[in-house]
Amino acid sequence: MVKAQAQPAHRLILFLQQSSVEWASSLWLNVVQEVDPGFQRTVFVASKFDNRLKEFAERWEIDKYLAATGYLPSNVRPFFVALPKDRAIQSSSDWRKQMSEVDVSITKHMREGIKGGFDEERFASRIGFNNLKK
Repeated sequence: MVKAQAQPAHRLILFLQQSSVEWASSLWLNVVQEVDPGFQRTVFVASKFDNRLKEFAERWEIDKYLAATGYLPSNVRPFFVALPKDRAIQSSSDWRKQMSEVDVSITKHMREGIKGGFDEERFASRIGFNNLKK
C-alpha cells in the first residue's frame, strides 16, 4: 500500500527515521529507492536528533554523521530535527515557539558542546524544523 501511494511521480516522499537508527540498517530505504531511484522527490528527515547529539564529542564525528557519506547517495542531504519535550503545550503559537527554541538549543550545543563545533557552511541549513519548512 505504501509503495502504491508513493509510486506516482508527482508525489513527494517524506522519509522520516529516528536518528538513532543508522541509515545503512533502515528497513524502508530500499522501498523508497524502488519508487524514487534517484531520490529526486524524497525528503530525508532524522528525528530525535537531540538524543543522538550526546554521542558526538568532536567535530569530525558530527560532520561525518551529518554528511551520511557511504550510507546515502551524494545528492541526498538529510534534515535533522527534534521536538520539544514539553507535551503539555496548548496553543499552536506556543508549540512553534518551543520548536524554534529547540532548534536554537541544538545549534548552540553543536557550536559549543562539541570540540571544534561543526561545519556550519555545509550543514547549518539542514538543522531544525525551521530549515525543514523552507
